[in-house]
Amino acid sequence: MFTISVGDEPLHAAPATLIGQQVEACYGAIEGMLSDRLDNPKFAPPADPRTGVAHGWLPTTTNMPGIRYELTAGAFLSGSESQMCHLYWPVEGQMGLQQNLRQIRAGEVLELELWAKAMSAPVNIRVGLKPVSATAPAYAAADVCVDAAYWKPYRVVLEVPQDDDAAVFFIWLRGDGRVWFDQAHLRPVGEGHVASAFLRHSETLRIPVMRFPGGTVTNGYHWRLGTGPAHLRPTMPDPQFKATINYDFGTDEYLAMCHTQGIVPHLTLNMGTGTPEEAGEWAAYCTQWFEARGVRPPLAYFEIGNEQSDHHELGHMTPEMYVAAVREFVPAVRRAYPAARVLVKADEHYVFLRPDQQRPWRERILDEVADLADLFVVHCYRGKRGATDEECQENVVEGVRGVRTYLETLIADLRAAGLKQKVALTEWNCWLHAGHSDGRGFDEPYDVQHGLFVAGVLHVLASLGADVELAEFYNLINPMGVFQHRGAEFAETCLADIFRLYRPAFPGQVLPVTNASPALAGNDPAVDALAMRTGKLSWLFLANRSASRNASIRITPPPCTKLAETVMLAGESSTGQFCQKTPVFSEDELRLPPLSLSRLRFE
Repeated sequence: MFTISVGDEPLHAAPATLIGQQVEACYGAIEGMLSDRLDNPKFAPPADPRTGVAHGWLPTTTNMPGIRYELTAGAFLSGSESQMCHLYWPVEGQMGLQQNLRQIRAGEVLELELWAKAMSAPVNIRVGLKPVSATAPAYAAADVCVDAAYWKPYRVVLEVPQDDDAAVFFIWLRGDGRVWFDQAHLRPVGEGHVASAFLRHSETLRIPVMRFPGGTVTNGYHWRLGTGPAHLRPTMPDPQFKATINYDFGTDEYLAMCHTQGIVPHLTLNMGTGTPEEAGEWAAYCTQWFEARGVRPPLAYFEIGNEQSDHHELGHMTPEMYVAAVREFVPAVRRAYPAARVLVKADEHYVFLRPDQQRPWRERILDEVADLADLFVVHCYRGKRGATDEECQENVVEGVRGVRTYLETLIADLRAAGLKQKVALTEWNCWLHAGHSDGRGFDEPYDVQHGLFVAGVLHVLASLGADVELAEFYNLINPMGVFQHRGAEFAETCLADIFRLYRPAFPGQVLPVTNASPALAGNDPAVDALAMRTGKLSWLFLANRSASRNASIRITPPPCTKLAETVMLAGESSTGQFCQKTPVFSEDELRLPPLSLSRLRFE
């Protein structure tokens, strides 16, 4: 048994903004925030050169007798293309477009919103959902007459009779004619274009601050395209990840979410394909958005670029170029948004393709633009694969230690330069699986080792709260997401429970802890402890990071307190999942199983 003692005199404050989240508009993150059941609903290019059909869609018959398809440039309502279908030989059958592998659930009532126009004469179509079997009858279908030669919305309701994870959505032409489709949205009846499940689940996290539209993708993101009516917004090519950028969740929806859920806005500025003028106009738009609702524009963070020091960025630049850019971007933002908190990149090095081309970045930034920065910002990812539970946990502890060292080095560099600004960690995570080209949407399956890494980093951030103002986890939804939303299924990962576990303690005062825990490899304590106080409540978080050893602890909290609640999450293995357990108390002894995380609340 060992003792953990909690002192009564606070060390410093830890702001709520240390447990923020990020949404990066790439790899299906925006799609995860929307209610749409269809892929590429706005028929964005490219088209399959063999068929003329936009990606995500298929011709209903691969040999295409009597029908021609074309992704027509310039004929659009939103974007720059629309999908033409010309049935010139009206044979019996099912000729048109379809999408496979659509998830539907029994009892759902879905509404199709189809923007279409005919040429020369009205065109009759049938839309619906069917099983994958070619001979099976449709689950639900409706006939529509596209009767206008201009863009017009057509709406039908489809009632789903049974579950199917591989349903086919179809649009069939019912006779000869030529028709263009600009967009096709399939949503639950009565639901807006933003998914209610996403808003509902994100609200349970009580997100204090959220970065948008993310990191690397920002350098190809033009904010104006994410404003105004959603059906008029384009889906544009993404020059960074060679995919698409979906603007249906854009600045308007982001600010509405921040306003409704009490989230501090954090916008990342486009320094790759944007201009200082565009950045200033974005800041002005945000000011006007709040004022139009009778609200004084709140404090908001504006980050000057992303990882501009690294060669993978579309806006990669030398430190001299970044200094010059900061001098133009920052005044434009401050004039337009007086409540702005400006974040300037403070990476250690400028990174080019060859090691001999690397040179200092931070030194130049601190010397020349410190007067323009409210915060200096870095990103930090850690993670190594382990073959055994013990190796996994050694890597977790090593990764947490690496985050601490990285932040402490930045803070020390600032203080050595005579600067008083705080720092920000606006991207962080444990990166073990996700890949840019794995075809899985940058997926990172979260497990116990990820959860203990997240807990460890939150302990680090709180312990450095006197110098760290802001931190955001990568990512809230889909790519490396806390939430996963594809098709009809919305799922939480184990990290949702971790962030909920810590949220009530932030903002709070960090209390001193004397921890006599035995050490793991690297001399780090097996049981990592964080104590905080919010008002009349005290919180003690305990993470047993050992893969195999129980921990028996005697806790000595401040006097005049009583234990009011204990919550525990524990896993059977590092690569497994947490389950909730009841902590074991024996007199004044608390027993923690391996791979566990506990929160004790004292009153």
